[in-house]
Amino acid sequence: DLHFSVTLLIKVSKSSKATRDPHSSLVLPSGSTSFTSLPSTNSTAHGTSNTRLLQAQEELHACEAHLASKELELEALRISIAREGLGARCQALIDCG
Repeated sequence: DLHFSVTLLIKVSKSSKATRDPHSSLVLPSGSTSFTSLPSTNSTAHGTSNTRLLQAQEELHACEAHLASKELELEALRISIAREGLGARCQALIDCG
């Protein structure tokens, strides 16, 4: 389930922020759409678990960057629509005299 996966990624990211090196996580390009597997709860190999955790954190950062770019696009669209609406209202006032 995608919602469960995202929730788990957020929880893992928040719990590991206090202990991780800020230079160790990489941010993928905002257009990245890769989906990696989440850390297994029954994984016994620390290296594999750590690698999966880093991959999940990279994916989370990529998703956050993508979301931020989409929010900027949405804000620009809102401004454009507001301008068009105000322009139409002003034109209607001019036409009414």
